[in-house]
Amino acid sequence: ALACEKKGLCVIEKIINHAKEHLQKNNLMQTNNIPQIIIEIGETQARRVSNLFNKAGFKNIKINKDLAGKDRVISAEI
Repeated sequence: ALACEKKGLCVIEKIINHAKEHLQKNNLMQTNNIPQIIIEIGETQARRVSNLFNKAGFKNIKINKDLAGKDRVISAEI
């Protein structure tokens, strides 16, 4: 990720764009508020990754902070 184009997002973008090929709607996970995809991100990537999830049609996109209070993990559902 450090050496890829698009400010380090090329691998994350590929994962998001192809994730729906490997995920199925899961009512049990949705009922228990468990995200279907979780990605670790760089502290400055939250907005861009959230936009990638939106563009790919994901919902319930949540950004979580690490112990230092920096955006570090983003999750979503199909």
